[in-house]
Amino acid sequence: MKTILYANGIKDTGERLENIIQARVPGMQVETYNSIELLFQILRRPLNNVSVIILLVASKDELVQFNVMNPLFDNIRVILILPDRNKDTLALGLKLKTSFVSYIDSNLQDVASVLGQILKKTKEIK
Repeated sequence: MKTILYANGIKDTGERLENIIQARVPGMQVETYNSIELLFQILRRPLNNVSVIILLVASKDELVQFNVMNPLFDNIRVILILPDRNKDTLALGLKLKTSFVSYIDSNLQDVASVLGQILKKTKEIK
């Protein structure tokens, strides 16, 4: 199973999350992208074996851009990591029909746990 990780502007946190995923969810392939434009191009192609996209959002403006791309997320699970705990930011994030929401100030272990559960359920279905 593949996961796409978007981590523009938060490179250190993105690398830390990728390391956590590799350690806690063996066998999970992670493709990391640091550009919204590149991510947009990737999402417009067939997503072979990509089951999850993790959006590590740096700002509310970036979240607005993802909401414009919302139709591209229709057939994929979205894990959203928000930049703050503001109610307006959360409300905007929930418009993406996310499977899970976390925050950048968390330890990110919860994201790896959710990915592990998704991987387990995906294997059960096959």
